[in-house]
Amino acid sequence: MIRRFLALTLLLAAVPGCDRAQAATPAPRSAATVLGGPGNQPGRFVKPRAVAVAPDGTIWVMDRSGRLQAFNDAGTYLRGWTMRDVEKGTPEDIEVDAEGNVLVTETHYARVTVYSPAGEVVREWGSWGKDPGQFIYPVGIAIGTDGAVYVSEYGGNDRVQKFDREGRLLLALGSFGEEPGQLQRPEDLWVDAHDRVWVADACNQRIQVFDGKDGRFLFSWGGEGDGPGKLRYPYDVAVAGGAGWGCEYGNHRLQKFTLEGKPLAVRGSVGRAIGELNFPWDFALDARGRVWVADTQNHRVQAFPTGEEGR
Repeated sequence: MIRRFLALTLLLAAVPGCDRAQAATPAPRSAATVLGGPGNQPGRFVKPRAVAVAPDGTIWVMDRSGRLQAFNDAGTYLRGWTMRDVEKGTPEDIEVDAEGNVLVTETHYARVTVYSPAGEVVREWGSWGKDPGQFIYPVGIAIGTDGAVYVSEYGGNDRVQKFDREGRLLLALGSFGEEPGQLQRPEDLWVDAHDRVWVADACNQRIQVFDGKDGRFLFSWGGEGDGPGKLRYPYDVAVAGGAGWGCEYGNHRLQKFTLEGKPLAVRGSVGRAIGELNFPWDFALDARGRVWVADTQNHRVQAFPTGEEGR
Protein backbone atom coordinates (compact mmCIF):
# COMPACT_ATOMS: atom_id res chain seq x y z
CA MET A 1 0.00 0.00 0.00
CA ILE A 2 1.33 3.39 -0.92
CA ARG A 3 2.53 5.37 2.07
CA ARG A 4 1.28 8.89 2.45
CA PHE A 5 3.70 11.55 1.26
CA LEU A 6 3.58 13.34 4.60
CA ALA A 7 4.70 10.18 6.36
CA LEU A 8 7.53 9.83 3.88
CA THR A 9 8.63 13.39 4.47
CA LEU A 10 8.70 12.90 8.23
CA LEU A 11 10.58 9.61 7.87
CA LEU A 12 13.20 11.14 5.61
CA ALA A 13 13.63 14.08 7.95
CA ALA A 14 14.32 11.63 10.77
CA VAL A 15 17.12 9.79 8.96
CA PRO A 16 20.06 11.81 10.41
CA GLY A 17 19.07 10.80 13.95
CA CYS A 18 18.43 7.14 13.13
CA ASP A 19 20.86 4.68 14.70
CA ARG A 20 20.46 2.05 12.01
CA ALA A 21 21.79 4.54 9.47
CA GLN A 22 25.09 4.34 11.34
CA ALA A 23 25.68 0.71 10.30
CA ALA A 24 29.29 -0.42 10.00
CA THR A 25 30.80 -0.48 6.53
CA PRO A 26 34.30 -1.37 5.35
CA ALA A 27 37.02 1.06 6.42
CA PRO A 28 37.62 3.67 3.72
CA ARG A 29 40.66 4.44 1.70
CA SER A 30 41.94 7.98 2.04
CA ALA A 31 40.36 10.53 -0.25
CA ALA A 32 42.67 11.96 -2.90
CA THR A 33 41.51 15.58 -2.59
CA VAL A 34 39.38 17.51 -0.08
CA LEU A 35 37.60 20.77 -0.89
CA GLY A 36 36.17 23.21 1.60
CA GLY A 37 35.43 22.90 5.27
CA PRO A 38 32.71 24.71 7.26
CA GLY A 39 32.22 28.41 6.64
CA ASN A 40 30.75 31.11 4.40
CA GLN A 41 34.06 32.25 2.96
CA PRO A 42 34.93 31.59 -0.70
CA GLY A 43 36.11 28.02 -1.06
CA ARG A 44 34.25 26.81 2.04
CA PHE A 45 30.77 25.32 2.43
CA VAL A 46 27.59 25.23 4.44
CA LYS A 47 26.32 21.67 3.89
CA PRO A 48 27.24 21.13 0.25
CA ARG A 49 24.67 18.97 -1.49
CA ALA A 50 25.31 19.16 -5.23
CA VAL A 51 28.47 18.51 -7.26
CA ALA A 52 29.01 18.53 -11.02
CA VAL A 53 32.10 18.28 -13.22
CA ALA A 54 32.17 20.40 -16.39
CA PRO A 55 33.58 19.13 -19.69
CA ASP A 56 36.72 21.25 -19.10
CA GLY A 57 37.26 19.62 -15.67
CA THR A 58 35.91 22.50 -13.58
CA ILE A 59 34.22 21.26 -10.40
CA TRP A 60 31.02 23.06 -9.43
CA VAL A 61 29.55 22.81 -5.93
CA MET A 62 26.22 24.08 -4.59
CA ASP A 63 25.74 24.37 -0.83
CA ARG A 64 22.71 24.92 1.37
CA SER A 65 23.34 28.64 1.63
CA GLY A 66 22.55 28.88 -2.09
CA ARG A 67 26.14 29.54 -3.16
CA LEU A 68 27.46 28.08 -6.39
CA GLN A 69 31.26 27.80 -6.43
CA ALA A 70 33.78 26.67 -9.05
CA PHE A 71 37.14 24.92 -8.45
CA ASN A 72 39.83 23.61 -10.76
CA ASP A 73 40.57 19.88 -10.75
CA ALA A 74 43.36 20.41 -8.21
CA GLY A 75 40.83 21.88 -5.77
CA THR A 76 41.72 25.59 -6.09
CA TYR A 77 38.78 27.99 -5.72
CA LEU A 78 38.08 29.94 -8.92
CA ARG A 79 34.85 31.94 -8.55
CA GLY A 80 31.30 31.79 -7.28
CA TRP A 81 28.02 33.56 -6.61
CA THR A 82 24.85 33.24 -4.53
CA MET A 83 21.55 32.32 -6.14
CA ARG A 84 19.16 35.20 -6.70
CA ASP A 85 16.27 33.63 -4.69
CA VAL A 86 16.94 31.70 -1.48
CA GLU A 87 14.21 32.80 0.94
CA LYS A 88 11.97 29.75 0.36
CA GLY A 89 14.84 27.28 0.23
CA THR A 90 17.89 26.42 -1.81
CA PRO A 91 18.56 24.13 -4.80
CA GLU A 92 19.36 20.44 -4.51
CA ASP A 93 21.12 19.61 -7.78
CA ILE A 94 23.22 21.04 -10.58
CA GLU A 95 24.52 19.86 -13.95
CA VAL A 96 26.86 21.34 -16.57
CA ASP A 97 26.13 21.24 -20.29
CA ALA A 98 28.53 20.99 -23.24
CA GLU A 99 28.93 24.79 -23.37
CA GLY A 100 29.87 25.01 -19.70
CA ASN A 101 26.52 26.47 -18.60
CA VAL A 102 25.36 25.43 -15.14
CA LEU A 103 21.81 24.08 -14.89
CA VAL A 104 20.20 24.35 -11.45
CA THR A 105 17.00 22.76 -10.12
CA GLU A 106 15.52 25.47 -7.95
CA THR A 107 13.59 23.03 -5.79
CA HIS A 108 11.50 25.52 -3.81
CA TYR A 109 10.82 27.80 -6.79
CA ALA A 110 9.55 25.05 -9.14
CA ARG A 111 11.89 25.90 -11.98
CA VAL A 112 15.11 25.10 -13.78
CA THR A 113 17.56 27.96 -14.24
CA VAL A 114 20.51 27.93 -16.63
CA TYR A 115 23.50 30.11 -15.73
CA SER A 116 26.51 31.00 -17.84
CA PRO A 117 29.90 30.11 -16.32
CA ALA A 118 30.10 33.74 -15.19
CA GLY A 119 26.77 33.61 -13.33
CA GLU A 120 24.44 35.31 -15.82
CA VAL A 121 20.96 33.84 -16.31
CA VAL A 122 20.78 32.31 -19.79
CA ARG A 123 17.22 30.91 -19.61
CA GLU A 124 14.75 29.31 -17.21
CA TRP A 125 11.57 27.28 -17.34
CA GLY A 126 8.94 25.73 -15.10
CA SER A 127 6.17 26.79 -12.74
CA TRP A 128 4.41 25.27 -9.73
CA GLY A 129 1.82 22.61 -10.53
CA LYS A 130 1.10 19.04 -11.60
CA ASP A 131 0.46 19.62 -15.29
CA PRO A 132 2.93 18.49 -17.97
CA GLY A 133 6.00 20.72 -17.84
CA GLN A 134 5.23 21.99 -14.34
CA PHE A 135 6.91 20.97 -11.07
CA ILE A 136 6.12 20.49 -7.39
CA TYR A 137 9.66 20.08 -6.04
CA PRO A 138 12.17 19.62 -8.88
CA VAL A 139 15.27 18.02 -7.42
CA GLY A 140 17.52 15.98 -9.75
CA ILE A 141 18.83 16.95 -13.17
CA ALA A 142 20.77 15.15 -15.89
CA ILE A 143 21.72 15.81 -19.51
CA GLY A 144 21.46 13.18 -22.23
CA THR A 145 23.92 12.61 -25.05
CA ASP A 146 21.63 14.60 -27.38
CA GLY A 147 21.46 17.56 -25.00
CA ALA A 148 17.99 16.74 -23.66
CA VAL A 149 17.46 17.70 -20.01
CA TYR A 150 15.87 15.27 -17.54
CA VAL A 151 14.40 16.56 -14.27
CA SER A 152 13.10 14.48 -11.35
CA GLU A 153 10.55 15.83 -8.90
CA TYR A 154 8.80 14.83 -5.70
CA GLY A 155 5.89 16.17 -3.68
CA GLY A 156 3.14 13.68 -4.52
CA ASN A 157 3.57 14.00 -8.29
CA ASP A 158 6.80 12.03 -8.28
CA ARG A 159 8.10 11.57 -11.83
CA VAL A 160 10.86 12.39 -14.30
CA GLN A 161 10.27 14.83 -17.16
CA LYS A 162 12.38 15.17 -20.29
CA PHE A 163 12.84 18.57 -21.96
CA ASP A 164 14.73 19.89 -24.95
CA ARG A 165 17.50 22.44 -24.41
CA GLU A 166 15.02 25.33 -24.44
CA GLY A 167 12.72 23.78 -21.84
CA ARG A 168 10.04 22.32 -24.10
CA LEU A 169 8.53 19.13 -22.71
CA LEU A 170 9.30 15.95 -24.66
CA LEU A 171 8.35 13.06 -22.36
CA ALA A 172 7.34 12.11 -18.81
CA LEU A 173 8.12 8.82 -17.09
CA GLY A 174 7.23 7.25 -13.76
CA SER A 175 4.47 8.06 -11.28
CA PHE A 176 4.08 8.17 -7.50
CA GLY A 177 4.08 4.75 -5.82
CA GLU A 178 5.96 1.64 -4.79
CA GLU A 179 5.38 -0.69 -7.75
CA PRO A 180 8.04 -1.29 -10.44
CA GLY A 181 8.27 1.85 -12.54
CA GLN A 182 6.79 4.01 -9.79
CA LEU A 183 8.79 6.45 -7.67
CA GLN A 184 8.89 7.87 -4.15
CA ARG A 185 11.14 10.88 -3.83
CA PRO A 186 13.32 10.31 -6.88
CA GLU A 187 16.40 12.29 -5.94
CA ASP A 188 18.99 12.33 -8.70
CA LEU A 189 19.37 10.61 -12.04
CA TRP A 190 21.80 9.75 -14.81
CA VAL A 191 21.39 9.24 -18.56
CA ASP A 192 23.78 6.77 -20.17
CA ALA A 193 25.02 6.52 -23.76
CA HIS A 194 22.08 4.26 -24.64
CA ASP A 195 19.50 6.83 -23.44
CA ARG A 196 18.63 4.77 -20.41
CA VAL A 197 17.58 6.89 -17.42
CA TRP A 198 18.96 5.65 -14.09
CA VAL A 199 16.96 7.04 -11.14
CA ALA A 200 17.90 7.06 -7.44
CA ASP A 201 14.45 6.16 -6.09
CA ALA A 202 15.27 7.25 -2.55
CA CYS A 203 12.26 6.28 -0.44
CA ASN A 204 11.78 3.01 -2.33
CA GLN A 205 15.42 2.17 -1.48
CA ARG A 206 16.34 1.18 -5.04
CA ILE A 207 17.77 2.20 -8.38
CA GLN A 208 15.31 2.11 -11.28
CA VAL A 209 16.09 2.26 -14.98
CA PHE A 210 13.82 3.58 -17.74
CA ASP A 211 14.04 3.94 -21.51
CA GLY A 212 14.64 7.63 -22.14
CA LYS A 213 13.12 7.44 -25.63
CA ASP A 214 9.65 6.18 -24.74
CA GLY A 215 9.57 6.19 -20.90
CA ARG A 216 9.23 2.42 -20.46
CA PHE A 217 10.35 0.89 -17.16
CA LEU A 218 13.23 -1.52 -17.79
CA PHE A 219 14.55 -2.93 -14.51
CA SER A 220 15.57 -2.11 -10.95
CA TRP A 221 17.85 -3.32 -8.17
CA GLY A 222 18.64 -2.61 -4.55
CA GLY A 223 16.33 -3.01 -1.57
CA GLU A 224 16.56 -1.58 1.93
CA GLY A 225 19.51 -2.66 4.07
CA ASP A 226 23.10 -2.12 5.16
CA GLY A 227 24.90 -5.03 3.50
CA PRO A 228 26.59 -5.16 0.11
CA GLY A 229 24.13 -4.52 -2.69
CA LYS A 230 21.52 -3.06 -0.35
CA LEU A 231 20.64 0.63 -0.16
CA ARG A 232 19.43 3.12 2.40
CA TYR A 233 18.12 6.35 0.90
CA PRO A 234 20.07 6.38 -2.36
CA TYR A 235 20.38 10.04 -3.35
CA ASP A 236 22.43 9.82 -6.53
CA VAL A 237 23.44 7.36 -9.25
CA ALA A 238 25.87 7.44 -12.18
CA VAL A 239 27.25 5.02 -14.75
CA ALA A 240 30.77 5.01 -16.16
CA GLY A 241 33.27 2.46 -17.40
CA GLY A 242 30.74 -0.34 -17.51
CA ALA A 243 29.80 0.03 -13.83
CA GLY A 244 27.28 1.94 -11.77
CA TRP A 245 27.81 4.07 -8.66
CA GLY A 246 25.25 4.87 -5.99
CA CYS A 247 25.45 7.43 -3.18
CA GLU A 248 23.63 6.44 0.02
CA TYR A 249 22.56 9.24 2.33
CA GLY A 250 21.43 6.80 5.01
CA ASN A 251 24.39 4.39 4.89
CA HIS A 252 27.05 7.13 4.63
CA ARG A 253 28.81 5.52 1.67
CA LEU A 254 29.23 5.06 -2.06
CA GLN A 255 28.75 1.68 -3.66
CA LYS A 256 30.04 0.46 -6.99
CA PHE A 257 27.87 -2.07 -8.85
CA THR A 258 27.74 -4.03 -12.05
CA LEU A 259 25.04 -2.71 -14.35
CA GLU A 260 22.88 -5.60 -13.15
CA GLY A 261 23.20 -4.50 -9.52
CA LYS A 262 25.89 -6.87 -8.22
CA PRO A 263 28.01 -5.07 -5.56
CA LEU A 264 31.66 -4.52 -6.45
CA ALA A 265 33.16 -2.00 -4.03
CA VAL A 266 32.46 0.45 -1.20
CA ARG A 267 33.88 3.91 -0.61
CA GLY A 268 33.46 5.65 2.73
CA SER A 269 31.95 4.84 6.12
CA VAL A 270 30.27 7.02 8.71
CA GLY A 271 32.54 9.53 10.41
CA ARG A 272 34.38 12.84 10.19
CA ALA A 273 37.93 11.74 9.38
CA ILE A 274 39.30 12.12 5.86
CA GLY A 275 37.88 9.27 3.78
CA GLU A 276 34.76 9.02 5.96
CA LEU A 277 31.36 10.46 5.09
CA ASN A 278 28.50 12.05 7.01
CA PHE A 279 25.20 11.94 5.10
CA PRO A 280 26.59 12.29 1.55
CA TRP A 281 24.04 13.88 -0.77
CA ASP A 282 25.48 13.88 -4.28
CA PHE A 283 28.55 12.97 -6.34
CA ALA A 284 30.11 13.42 -9.77
CA LEU A 285 32.62 11.41 -11.79
CA ASP A 286 35.51 13.09 -13.58
CA ALA A 287 37.68 12.09 -16.54
CA ARG A 288 40.63 11.27 -14.26
CA GLY A 289 38.90 8.37 -12.53
CA ARG A 290 37.80 10.20 -9.39
CA VAL A 291 34.40 10.46 -7.75
CA TRP A 292 33.70 13.82 -6.07
CA VAL A 293 31.29 13.44 -3.15
CA ALA A 294 29.22 16.12 -1.42
CA ASP A 295 30.05 15.14 2.19
CA THR A 296 27.15 17.22 3.41
CA GLN A 297 27.26 17.17 7.18
CA ASN A 298 31.07 17.39 7.16
CA HIS A 299 30.82 20.63 5.12
CA ARG A 300 33.29 19.45 2.47
CA VAL A 301 33.70 17.67 -0.86
CA GLN A 302 35.97 14.64 -1.08
CA ALA A 303 37.43 12.89 -4.10
CA PHE A 304 37.85 9.12 -4.03
CA PRO A 305 39.55 6.92 -6.64
CA THR A 306 37.17 4.78 -8.66
CA GLY A 307 39.51 2.24 -10.21
CA GLU A 308 40.26 -0.10 -7.30
CA GLU A 309 37.94 -2.89 -6.21
CA GLY A 310 37.07 -3.19 -2.54
CA ARG A 311 39.11 -1.51 0.19
